[in-house]
Amino acid sequence: MVTCSLYQDGLGYLIDPESDTKEVFIPSPPSMVQVKVHPRDAILLISGGVARPGWKGLEALEAYAEDNKVAIVCPLSDDPEEVAESYLWLERKCRSLNIRYGCWRVMATEGELEAAQRVVDHLVSRLDADLDKAEVLAL
Repeated sequence: MVTCSLYQDGLGYLIDPESDTKEVFIPSPPSMVQVKVHPRDAILLISGGVARPGWKGLEALEAYAEDNKVAIVCPLSDDPEEVAESYLWLERKCRSLNIRYGCWRVMATEGELEAAQRVVDHLVSRLDADLDKAEVLAL
C-alpha cells in the first residue's frame, strides 16, 4: 500500500510506501504499540513539477516506490531554493516518515537531469549536503 499526499502546505508531493511495523510492549502505562521498523531510503525527484495527482506516470512511480521500499519526495518546482526547502523538510521529518537520515538521492525524470544536477550543486554548496550526482529515474 502506498500513501500519496501533499506536504508542507503544497511544497511538493510525497509518495510513501507502507513501513514494516512490529508490536512493542510499553511498561507504563502497560500497553502494546505498533512501531515502524526498517527505515527506508528516500529519493528527491526533480520532475519539473509534473509529479502530482493526475500525472500519467504517477502509477508507475507508486509501483516503483512500493517495489523498492523507498519514499519519493517530489517538489512541485525545480528551482534550487524551493527544492532546498523540501530537503530541509525531509531532514526534519525523516524519523516520523521512517526514512534513514542522510540516505537519500536526487533523481530526475526524463529531460530534467540538468535541473536536478543544479539542485545537487546548490544543496551541496549551501546546505553542505552529502549527495552524489543526480541520476535519471527509469520507471
